[in-house]
Amino acid sequence: MKQRWYQFLCLLLLMAAVTAPVALAANGKIVGVVREAATKNVLPGANIVVMGTTMGGAADAQGRYFILNVPPGTYTLQASAVGFSKVKVEGVTVVFDQTVEINVNMQSEAVQLGEVVIAAERRVVDKNRTSTKTTISSDEIQNLPAVSVIDLLNTTPGAFNGFVRGGAITETKTVVEGVDITNQVYEFAADNSNQSIIRGSGSVVRSNQSSQLSTNTSINLMSVEQFSLNTGATGAENPNATAGTINYALKEGHGPLSGSVQARVSQFNGLTHGGPDVYNLDAIYFADKSTTSSRLTTNRRLRDSTVAAGGVPAGTLLGNVVADSTRMTKYVYAPGRYINNAKPLLDFEGSIGGNITDEWRVFLTGRYYDSHGYFPNERNREGDITLKTSYALTNDIKLSGFGIVNDKGKLFGWKNSAYADQTRYFLEGTPQNNGLDWVGSLKLTQVLSPSTFYEVQASQTYHNEQQGYTDGNADGYASLNEPGDFITFSTAADIAKYISPAGDLSKFFRVGDEAGPSQINAPMSIGNTQAYISRPQAYYENTTAIARTVKADLTSQVDFHHQLKGGLQFRFHDIDKVLRISMLGADATDNRGRLMVDAYHFFPTEMAAYASDRMEFGGLVINLGLRMERWDPRAPDYYNYFNPSRVDTVDYDGQLRRTNIAVRTADNLPAKWFLSPRVGVSHPISETAALFYSYSRQAIPPPFSRLYASFKNVFGAITSFPNFVSLNQDLTKSSNYEIGVQWEVLPERLGLNFTAYMRDVENYSYQPLTIGLPTGQSTWWINTQYADARGLELTLQAPRQRHFDFLNVSGRISYAYTYIKASSFTGNDASQPLLFAVTDSGKYNNKLPFGDFTYYNKVQNDVSGGQSTLTGGYDRTHRVTYTLSLEFPEDIIVSSLGTFQSGFFYPVFYPADARVAGRQLANAPWNKMVDLRLEKGVRFASMRVAVFAEIKNLFNWTNIIGYDNTVSGAQLWESSNPGNGSTLTPATTGPDPTGNYHRALGQDGSWFYDIPREFYFGVRLDF
Repeated sequence: MKQRWYQFLCLLLLMAAVTAPVALAANGKIVGVVREAATKNVLPGANIVVMGTTMGGAADAQGRYFILNVPPGTYTLQASAVGFSKVKVEGVTVVFDQTVEINVNMQSEAVQLGEVVIAAERRVVDKNRTSTKTTISSDEIQNLPAVSVIDLLNTTPGAFNGFVRGGAITETKTVVEGVDITNQVYEFAADNSNQSIIRGSGSVVRSNQSSQLSTNTSINLMSVEQFSLNTGATGAENPNATAGTINYALKEGHGPLSGSVQARVSQFNGLTHGGPDVYNLDAIYFADKSTTSSRLTTNRRLRDSTVAAGGVPAGTLLGNVVADSTRMTKYVYAPGRYINNAKPLLDFEGSIGGNITDEWRVFLTGRYYDSHGYFPNERNREGDITLKTSYALTNDIKLSGFGIVNDKGKLFGWKNSAYADQTRYFLEGTPQNNGLDWVGSLKLTQVLSPSTFYEVQASQTYHNEQQGYTDGNADGYASLNEPGDFITFSTAADIAKYISPAGDLSKFFRVGDEAGPSQINAPMSIGNTQAYISRPQAYYENTTAIARTVKADLTSQVDFHHQLKGGLQFRFHDIDKVLRISMLGADATDNRGRLMVDAYHFFPTEMAAYASDRMEFGGLVINLGLRMERWDPRAPDYYNYFNPSRVDTVDYDGQLRRTNIAVRTADNLPAKWFLSPRVGVSHPISETAALFYSYSRQAIPPPFSRLYASFKNVFGAITSFPNFVSLNQDLTKSSNYEIGVQWEVLPERLGLNFTAYMRDVENYSYQPLTIGLPTGQSTWWINTQYADARGLELTLQAPRQRHFDFLNVSGRISYAYTYIKASSFTGNDASQPLLFAVTDSGKYNNKLPFGDFTYYNKVQNDVSGGQSTLTGGYDRTHRVTYTLSLEFPEDIIVSSLGTFQSGFFYPVFYPADARVAGRQLANAPWNKMVDLRLEKGVRFASMRVAVFAEIKNLFNWTNIIGYDNTVSGAQLWESSNPGNGSTLTPATTGPDPTGNYHRALGQDGSWFYDIPREFYFGVRLDF
């Protein structure tokens, strides 16, 4: 019923927007002045058109013209006037949300020159830009050794591995053609909630790649016309993003049909990970097996001799024989059993696009990606299709749309698999996964006059991800990468079939953290990272996130000094999740009591209204914007924080049972409102330089995975509770300031961009509060902390230019200094309680005093996080990046990109001053990476065939990006890094992040080393 209501409302809003439009677009604008070449007099009435399109403008009485709503790309302009030769201006590059100035000088027809063709003047810096933005064109994307969005982000000065200017991954928004595709569920963000405990216990692993970008779908780079990262004040039409906004403009085919096909393959022996072999501890495994076997043999002999003598074997003796006999059946591992990654990565892409008719344009891309990963048992396959099309209904009305489908196995029936370190000797125990993402958008654009147009856009994003186990042959056991549907544990029959009660080792899944037959307890138990040899925990998760959006905008160039924009946006979320896992202990009498269940279905909403004015006065540019947002979680809070659950009768799987269930209030929480001002100013200080300033105040809600975590948590009668998360959390808010200068050091050859910025962030991180309950402690997570991020960014950029009459060179080099401090409680003030008693319930009226934490004494620290490369380790004080492209004769292209950054911060637990243990920080070693691409092309008529080779980590540098943060691992890490202030005796072998047991990665799947040298080879056909 709710979905029907949403669909009806979306349709109603769309119809209302079409009949009474309000709107805006963020495409580019072309402006200029048309003059007579000989006299420099202006030419009123001259016509300028964008060739191959219906876009154009006419010069006014002062010779000025403008063309609005030009999609990003490279175009040819044609100017014409009565009595003058036509002029073509080639190579006009339009950038997303920017103004390009093209002035035209026309010759009288009396000179008899015929049509004049000139190249557009190239500007190294964009003096119209009022905030920091890095833009990468499709040509640069094609030539660079970059195959993912993370590769592109790493070339910008403001980002590192997806983290933008000290913000968390969730603080960056991703927008494609005006559609927000940010994954607001983003389950990696639940690192401080019950979700992390569940995933750690269930051996569930997220990949490094998926953790570094919070998007609903992957983007095929072959479909991208322009990629930009805006880390300053964006236009008011853009959604709030407290760190930065990533924008994609997709290719729109124009001209004759053309296409491209590319095949790329990695080194034929597969990809390898850095650091030690994950099976370097085999001796421990086989020693444990040998010990069990010897003990079993001895006990059997004692049993048999006792029976032969006429006695009855002791119960303990008989029990030991049974236990060891059972345990011996669990040692299924043998060297090479799980090695399947000695196979090359395959990557196939294709595209075709152009004009189907004069009115209809299409650009279609497809991709198939198949990788066996870096570690045993890894397999990741994806297939995607991207389509953008537009149709001109009339000269003034255009209908355009795009769709992206990214299949991770749900449509084609495959399952992807992963490696988990704690189940390395029983990778049958690591869940498989699949998923499906898609985005669809339809937009109507109508030009009301040469200076005014409106747009109405309706879109939907869909994200589904499943993880769990499969039993295709229904024999009760999940074999290695067995096909079939996921086991959902939604019925009592499934639970009884697959999950053993306490003490019963006959089933595939265990209950709780069973020791003995299920794992090697010592010496692999340091830091709670036991190596399981059998019987994983039952686990099933299915998350679906749908966002339906309707927005309508109006743009009007009221005169040459003011461009007004305004609009409305409505967004309706549909979040459906079920999570079932056997982690909280055993219930030998009731099969249905062996699962913890967290299932919910919510419909949060967002609404926004925005307006802006872009003012231009002879080089002075002022962007003023105001955006108002309303966020409604549409869910109730806990009724009593001091008694969050009760024993009750619930029915979640068709069966009634007695269990614990969260208790909520009757009414939903009130909606939160936020006003976001945005100001940007740019003014010239010379013919070749301009200053700019920007300010914005932005806010985002917490990720849904953290906000709704454990919302309807159902668990058995136990003495401990899972973590709880307050739904009544404040928005994460940031105040963003920046000042910069742009300077064309060498006209058309070299430009300099310098920016200094500061970000004040509220509700940046999460704080645990503990309540001592009679049945055990209950821990709550709230967002109360703040952060302070500052930095300097310097970029030298050289556009494509010719040297020595045979070499074309382009590139840029950037340096970024980053300072990120986050707060933590001092813990030295009795008025700052973090532990509460049940008796405090009346004092605080059943609530916790969340607001008080804002005023507690706090200390600032550098942001650490090097223990995990999935959710932290992004505070890199110094960072240097470069891109370089060299084009030689004979169609030979050499390109490279490199990144150099100081190491992550980590806490020192054994400092000389014990009072600052855990708060004193030290730096890991620098990271260095250089990638290289070599390409040779050959042309046959209208076709071009190119072969290429890519080398990642050209110099095979060893880069430490995380470390084993267990007790013994931290000791080894600190002792192997002299000069970090630790009291431990330094080792002489150099930095060792692998811990005492030489692990290559952490329990959560985070790598300790970056990739070693890799080789890729490919062929490309353009036609």
